[in-house]
Amino acid sequence: DRSKLKISAIHTLQLSGRIFSDLDIEPNANLVISESFTAHSTFGSIRVKQNGSLIIANTNSAFIPAFNIHGDLSSDGTFGFTVNYNNKIDVKLNGSVQQSISGNGIISLPANLKGFTVDNDIKLYRDLLVRCTYIHISGNVDLNNHNLWTSGRVTNFTQDKGIAGNNNETSEENVTKPVIPND
Repeated sequence: DRSKLKISAIHTLQLSGRIFSDLDIEPNANLVISESFTAHSTFGSIRVKQNGSLIIANTNSAFIPAFNIHGDLSSDGTFGFTVNYNNKIDVKLNGSVQQSISGNGIISLPANLKGFTVDNDIKLYRDLLVRCTYIHISGNVDLNNHNLWTSGRVTNFTQDKGIAGNNNETSEENVTKPVIPND
C-alpha cells in the first residue's frame, strides 16, 4: 500500500522540489499554496474531497516548474491554479499506467498556465475544460462519453493518438471546438 499525505487542516505546505506518493485534501480542508517555485514537483494521485480545496500559485516568474502527476486526478471540491498571469506552471499527466480524471467538483486549468500536457493513457470520468495550451505528446485519451474542450492552443495533436468516446461542441463563451476531433 502506497503512503498518502492526507490534509485535514494545515496553514502551509511547500510543494517546490518535493515528491508526494498521493496527496489527499480531506473534506472541508482548504489549502492555498502561494510559493516561489524553484524546482519541479511530482505527485502520485491528487484527490480533493467534497468541500475541500487546493489552489496553487507560483510567485516566481523566472522559473516555470513542471507539476508532474503520475496517478489519478480527482476533485469533488476545488482543485486548480490561480489566474495570476505570472503564475506559470506546466501541469503534466505523465504516469506509467492509465490515469483518470474524475469527480464532480472544479478542476481549474486557467489560460495563464504554461500548459496541460498529456503524456500517457488517460480516461475521463467527467467533462474537462482546459483553458491553457493543451499538449498531447503520447497515449490514448478515452473520453468515456465525456467532453474535453480547450480555449487555448492545441499542440502535437493528431487523430492517430487513439482517441475514443463521444464528444460535443460547447456554446460557452471563449471556448473553441473540442480538442478531440469528430470521427
